[in-house]
Amino acid sequence: IIQARHDVSAAAQGVAARFLFQSYGNGVEYGASKLRSLVERHDGDVRDDRGQVIGDEKLAGDLVQKEWRGDLHSRKGRDVMHLIMSARAGTNVEAFENAARDFLADQFAGHRYVFAMHDPANDPKEKGEGGKRPHVHAHAIITMRSESGDRIETTPHVFREWRATMAEKARAHGIAMEMTDRREFASPPAFTRNQVRPVSSEGRTEHVGTSEAAQERYDAKRGGRRSLAKAERSREYAIKAKQSWQKIALASGDQRIVAYAEQQRDRLTASLSAGQAEATPNVVHADFGSKFRANLVTLQKLVLEGQDVREISRAEFETYEKQVEKALFKLERSVGPDDRNDFDEVAN
Repeated sequence: IIQARHDVSAAAQGVAARFLFQSYGNGVEYGASKLRSLVERHDGDVRDDRGQVIGDEKLAGDLVQKEWRGDLHSRKGRDVMHLIMSARAGTNVEAFENAARDFLADQFAGHRYVFAMHDPANDPKEKGEGGKRPHVHAHAIITMRSESGDRIETTPHVFREWRATMAEKARAHGIAMEMTDRREFASPPAFTRNQVRPVSSEGRTEHVGTSEAAQERYDAKRGGRRSLAKAERSREYAIKAKQSWQKIALASGDQRIVAYAEQQRDRLTASLSAGQAEATPNVVHADFGSKFRANLVTLQKLVLEGQDVREISRAEFETYEKQVEKALFKLERSVGPDDRNDFDEVAN
């Protein structure tokens, strides 16, 4: 459509142009990441709608963050979900395929889905092209809404349940798999695909961060840097994990298991001690006031109203959808920093 419009316009006289659609996404992070990549590929020879040069990645990020932000707060629910299930290198491919099939059938009954296995041995891509990865994995595309109208929940709690179920199905097919939590190992949080861009696909993909903060997060994760979540609930979880590692060290007769358990126990002990040292009695708790509470109440009311969406017309649903997007936008602007990650994961 865009190509056809250009071809019949005055701009096409004497100027050859070709338009290609490659991908789409939403949100500020996605927009900034794509624009930075474009600037890098074309060595700064990128211009905005006013003809001004976007000469480097910082200018690209500033443009999206400061000028485009207001138009990039789309909170429309996605229609499908891309889910990746993976296992360590050397896992029996047939057993893992059967485990993935059982997991999908159990977890997403009533939803339409397709899935495909990526077996390193049969990967047509060479290592330099990002192929022949050592671990077996499966990709699944799943409709978010079931045939009966139920929508998949995507919250941290639900993701944790999925991982536990996948591990259970894997064990049923003879694969030693357990659901683990990064708090049990004092591991740093994961980086998102919009926080990094790939620079090498040889073997394990190498990335660079799209900002200083993103690079710090990437380095921490890839370097296995010790990290402990600061929320009180996570701290309590880490204390229980440390006690569990201690019990394993005392109960096991295998010296390798004892050594590993003691290593994880000491890692958590050091992280807990460091976190305690950073704490101060003069903690200032931010109070986001009535605006945050009012926005939260508005969103809660809309969610409760949404329980009857199957009984409303399409026009009424579109109005309701816009109200939810507006409520999410207002809530995002008043949400506290401690809840930012959970908000982004749920809202997206």
